[in-house]
Amino acid sequence: MKKTEEEKREQVRKWQKDNADYVKAKAFENKKKRLAQHKVWHASNPDKKRQYAMKKYWLKKAYGITVIQKEQMMIAQGNCCAICCAFIDKMYNFCVDHNHSTGKVRQLLCRKCNIGLGHFNEDSLLLEKAINYLKKWNFVRQPQGD
Repeated sequence: MKKTEEEKREQVRKWQKDNADYVKAKAFENKKKRLAQHKVWHASNPDKKRQYAMKKYWLKKAYGITVIQKEQMMIAQGNCCAICCAFIDKMYNFCVDHNHSTGKVRQLLCRKCNIGLGHFNEDSLLLEKAINYLKKWNFVRQPQGD
């Protein structure tokens, strides 16, 4: 029997909770590797270093979070989109979902889900209508690989 998206998310959360020491150790280990890689990258890409600095600035200005906070959110979500559970391997491929009225950051989404919410103007009634429309026409979602 296929697991629902919520069951998959819950399984990831449970595993992370049960293996909190391992998750923290891996995050620390990866942080050391990342810092070493960043030094090499910055030395060989001085022009792109400025672009990276602008992205850091934008995260703080637009959403009030740091790169480290975004990374922590990514780890807490198990590198998965909060809606469709698609695995995302790189931090810059995550979109920061936020309430456009309050500015409050919610979670990280893949580009498709973020754009989808945007096209529906974050209107839950409109999303419900879309769901009902798909149900009316017997839309059957093809299972994605587990």
